[in-house]
Amino acid sequence: MNKKKLTVIIVLAVVAIVILGVVAFSHKAKAPEVATALTPTGTALQVVASTSITALASSTGSSSLSIVVSTSTLESYANKSFSFKYPGAWTIAQYSPFFMTNFNGQYQAGGIIPKGGAIISVVTTTVESGFLQSIIDTQLMNAINVTTTTLTVDGITCPAAAYEANYAAGAISKDVNVYCLRGTELWEVYLSYEASDTATAMAAHVADFNGVLGSMKFL
Repeated sequence: MNKKKLTVIIVLAVVAIVILGVVAFSHKAKAPEVATALTPTGTALQVVASTSITALASSTGSSSLSIVVSTSTLESYANKSFSFKYPGAWTIAQYSPFFMTNFNGQYQAGGIIPKGGAIISVVTTTVESGFLQSIIDTQLMNAINVTTTTLTVDGITCPAAAYEANYAAGAISKDVNVYCLRGTELWEVYLSYEASDTATAMAAHVADFNGVLGSMKFL
């Protein structure tokens, strides 16, 4: 995902809510079928025993991938809406809307994530009752190889989707979106990285993301 795509996703999350309150979907995307585990290719995954969150992973050609949450030095982040811990190798790139990178914000030409790099972002917004699934459907309309499940984050059952996306000529990203709704407040937590990354790099991205989700508190 490049910076332009991240901005588009953030704007879409807000605009979709407004549109859904006025216009009915005439070409509504079919919601992806729920799978037993979250992975872009449907591969069975193991669960991180220390949390209630299903381990997230990308395909490595094996039937299963054990994810170990990063043991590097952890930093803490908190604002009025949420808090979490994250590995010290990550740096905050922007506070509102919030996103951070593990490559110190050193994008390639065109704002593209470098190989081995990843972005985690958190978007908060207000959602009218009953609109969450329509928002998810809208955001995933152009996604590829979508797999869905539910995760538990800070005691909230959150729909989640892993998928691939074309964001530039010949470039594909792997993304995970987690949607946590409490009352009318929605937290959308995203992970994005290059589909061309090595299996080791992908596992590291996912482990870091699991660590963020496992420590996240909604305030």
